[in-house]
Amino acid sequence: ILATNRPGDLDPAVLNRIDDALEFPAPGVEERKKLMNLYLRKYLIDDKDIKGEPIKINVTQETLDKIFADVAKKTTGFSGRDLAKMMGAVQAAVFGSVQGILTEEILLDVINYKIKEFEKRKLLQ
Repeated sequence: ILATNRPGDLDPAVLNRIDDALEFPAPGVEERKKLMNLYLRKYLIDDKDIKGEPIKINVTQETLDKIFADVAKKTTGFSGRDLAKMMGAVQAAVFGSVQGILTEEILLDVINYKIKEFEKRKLLQ
């Protein structure tokens, strides 16, 4: 089994050894919203801080839904892995913050940084 987000980058010798190929497109807007909520739950809501306490979230679900709807439109081309890494970076920012609380500011700062980083990487390809 071989998986890649960039099949065009695979060496022809590798491709000659593959019997069947299934291509999965990058997630659409709705899928990206669902993935961000899934990774928020995995990395923050269901996770614990270093003391074993639940991570505090100072953002309402309504605000999160609005943010994720907006971000989903801005993240065309992001793979599921890109979104997981983005939400993992949000988790790291929360752990690195003084209060250890997810705020709207931390969430937006990390997301905007990751979107800019993705756009720069696309330009280099």
